[in-house]
Amino acid sequence: MRFFSRPALAVVFGAFIACAETCLHFEDIIGASSWADLPIHDWLAAGLLVWSGSLSSRNWQDGRPYLIAGWAFMSSLLIGAFLAHWEELSVPAAPDEWIPPGVFVAIIGGLMTFAIGGLAGSIARR
Repeated sequence: MRFFSRPALAVVFGAFIACAETCLHFEDIIGASSWADLPIHDWLAAGLLVWSGSLSSRNWQDGRPYLIAGWAFMSSLLIGAFLAHWEELSVPAAPDEWIPPGVFVAIIGGLMTFAIGGLAGSIARR
């Protein structure tokens, strides 16, 4: 569990999610008719992880509550995405999708597992 509680992993994971969500929703960002079409909640969770990870690397006790909140926020988003995409597995895939739905669900499941490990590790670490 101690592996997942490292602040540097929170920084890297948050930066990765911010980049991944930006790339995944790039067309929506460019053609957004309203700010509500942007993946703001994903960017907020990723930013909270990056900020809390850097704060925790300087002083663990000061940054730990924020790190736990960041991992909890990210875990909740990934659990929601996993369940939403799991439901889509029963629908036939569109031929123009570049990642098959089963692979996409597996990727989200791996990210979800990692985020839950980060949350559990941050809570357990003293």
